[in-house]
Amino acid sequence: MSHHSVDITPERLFSRRAFLQTAGLSVGAATLAARTRIEAQPKKGGVIRTVFSDGNSGDSLLATKMPNTWTPVMFLTMYDPITRLDNGFQPRPGLAESWESSNDAKTWTFHLRKGVKFHDGSPMTAKDVAYSLKFVMRKDASTYTGSLLRPYLDPDKIRAMDSSTLRLDLEKKFVFVANVLGLRYSIVFKEGTTDNDLLTKKPVGTGPFMFKGFTAGQSFSATRNPGYWDEGKPYVDEIRMTNIPEEASKLQALQANQADLVAYTDFALTAQLKGDSAHEPFPFKEAAWNGMCCNLTVEPFNKPQVIKVMKLGVDRQQFIDTAFAGLATMGFDGPVPGSDPFFPADLKPVTRDVAAAKSLLKEAGYPNGIDLPFDLVTVASLGVGNVAQVAKEQLAEIGIRFKIRQGGPTFWDTAYLKDPFIIPDWNRRHPFEIYGLLTSTENMTKFKNAELQAALDAAAATTTFNEQKAQYAKVIRITAEQDGYIVPAYSPRLHAKSTKLQGVRPNFVSFLDFSGATLG
Repeated sequence: MSHHSVDITPERLFSRRAFLQTAGLSVGAATLAARTRIEAQPKKGGVIRTVFSDGNSGDSLLATKMPNTWTPVMFLTMYDPITRLDNGFQPRPGLAESWESSNDAKTWTFHLRKGVKFHDGSPMTAKDVAYSLKFVMRKDASTYTGSLLRPYLDPDKIRAMDSSTLRLDLEKKFVFVANVLGLRYSIVFKEGTTDNDLLTKKPVGTGPFMFKGFTAGQSFSATRNPGYWDEGKPYVDEIRMTNIPEEASKLQALQANQADLVAYTDFALTAQLKGDSAHEPFPFKEAAWNGMCCNLTVEPFNKPQVIKVMKLGVDRQQFIDTAFAGLATMGFDGPVPGSDPFFPADLKPVTRDVAAAKSLLKEAGYPNGIDLPFDLVTVASLGVGNVAQVAKEQLAEIGIRFKIRQGGPTFWDTAYLKDPFIIPDWNRRHPFEIYGLLTSTENMTKFKNAELQAALDAAAATTTFNEQKAQYAKVIRITAEQDGYIVPAYSPRLHAKSTKLQGVRPNFVSFLDFSGATLG
């Protein structure tokens, strides 16, 4: 298995001489074409002002902790992952220009880009990359990169072969190594960096922007890295991030031209931009899932009939229409949407059946319904409060009653993996990644299934797409039918921005990539 970096831009595919010879253009025409390209260069300069809403006083510059929506954006402006993931979850060249693996996918060699410098001017080498990977794989770092790689890779088997070559010798076959190295926690620090350094010193990465200022829960700013390795990027001089918790105030800041982009906007409020020629909604489709997660070891969720009752009790279309203003797609009670290439085509969403749900609840021993002895705890995130309210009303009709409690900005520390009934907020991920997490450190439902695990292992050991699809289809089906997730819909990440702001790239790693952004 191999990956080689190839520049396929028109300027690289057709050199000036080859273009003239192939097309027979006159020198005058070639000069005009060159002038047109120059004129079409992205506009440089300006300050992008962005607004988020879930920052809190517990945020820090510790880049191995990204507990909310604005910290990944903040850190990925300053640091680069080893590879880059596109929005189809395929690894692309980044700090690693190319890579290859042995036939058994146990030995991986990454060829690093030469000439990359840290923000302090020092060169980035394979020693920095090897150190960084070991650093984020520490158990006490608790990163997704570590959770996904530790079952396959001993950190002592990460080696810098020379200044630009990294080698990983795995203990068993794993075909998704390059994917993991593109995750947000697979970022590169200077060799020797410690947690205390990250907390107390000026951040030094290789990313498109350089640290300027940070106040926990309030603001962050970074300036253009003039020595960035990627094609003359970034184009703007500075990016500023501000935290405004109130949804209405966020949109008002945009409309008053005090912000260029507001992230994670309320679905109903964003509709107010209709007819506004200066501002526009900026959706990223099927980017998130906000399902109810039930701990299957806790009564009454330890009774499979109760989980089935809940799946029968939700009206999925109503969730789409009310909680997400019609912008979401149908949910299948798991983390993978129906549009995913690995999704089994014959799996259908559960249709609401109130009578069947009530009958099954009676069989489970609750003829008068049940008042859950705990609250449904929700993360502080767009749309989740609406999801909880719709769920409460629908499930009350079949006899399952509960209260809703807002988890607030400390949800991930105080409720996540602790409370038995929660609605978190998860980005969409490749099946290998999301299931690798949900079956290990992020097992919110405590569901265990030998057949599911065997299918995951088989998918991670083959490079054949059809075989991967067959195995992931098993996993997705088992989750939908047996696990403790009730996911009525898959929602977009909805932002709003000035029409002058162009080139921002929504994605699943940094959430919003401003390296190619321009201000008109």
